[in-house]
Amino acid sequence: MVRTMLVDWRRPPEDLLREAPFDLVIAADVLYEPRNAEPLAALLPALTGSDGEAWIADPRRPDARPFLDALDDRGWSVATSEVPFEGRLDETGPIVLFHRLRPPGA
Repeated sequence: MVRTMLVDWRRPPEDLLREAPFDLVIAADVLYEPRNAEPLAALLPALTGSDGEAWIADPRRPDARPFLDALDDRGWSVATSEVPFEGRLDETGPIVLFHRLRPPGA
């Protein structure tokens, strides 16, 4: 079953935390403000547990770097690849970054 939810990373709903951990967390364009980096990095371990992973699509936002660095500092595996995008992404061009994030030991 696939379930979606709009989540404020700073105040995640209790039902989300009760249902976690998830095998896979998918998010797109969630790194567009610096204030999102640390709350998302802090919440991700609860969402994925020790065996899950997260996939995040990022249209090369400059504020993604603090988030990726925070996870790297916590021992997460961060694999980033470029994915061509057939559409207009304004100033970022036709490439989306795909981040595959795995917790330590996964």
